[in-house]
Amino acid sequence: MLVDILALLAVFAPPIVQGGVSETFRIVVERQKVEGGLVIGSISVDGRAIGSAYENADLKIPAGTYAGALRYWSGHNFVAGPFGTIGKEGDFLLEVTGVTGRRDILFHGGNKPQHSTGCIMLGPVGKDPATSIPSLDADHPLRKLRLLFYGTDTPSSTPNKRIEIEIRDLI
Repeated sequence: MLVDILALLAVFAPPIVQGGVSETFRIVVERQKVEGGLVIGSISVDGRAIGSAYENADLKIPAGTYAGALRYWSGHNFVAGPFGTIGKEGDFLLEVTGVTGRRDILFHGGNKPQHSTGCIMLGPVGKDPATSIPSLDADHPLRKLRLLFYGTDTPSSTPNKRIEIEIRDLI
């Protein structure tokens, strides 16, 4: 009986990390201007600028600090994977959680108001010239975001990181 209880605890207990606290992965989106219904801003991770961010001005979430969650599936080609791959499945799709009355607020490709129903877009997604499969070049903010999260382009596991997303209005 005791062995069964210990086995269950091992399966359902949170992982133990150094110091008992997981590392924080801190994303800041700064809204800088609005042009033609598009909010244009910047995105940084742990104080390091990684590129531009875009939102539909009519559907943006309120400024504030939110938790983030990692997803591995989307009904659209929003999920990033190794070497700039992008598809419906992969290992990296960030969702902003805790937005009152909203859900499925994602970080994904795009740069026009009609590309979003409230999500944060990080620029257009290209296609691999040889395969025509959607892909991200090495300088794309979404690809950089994934690489900064995992620390490698080919992770073997998901790191124990608390994701914090701050949205700032500078306009």
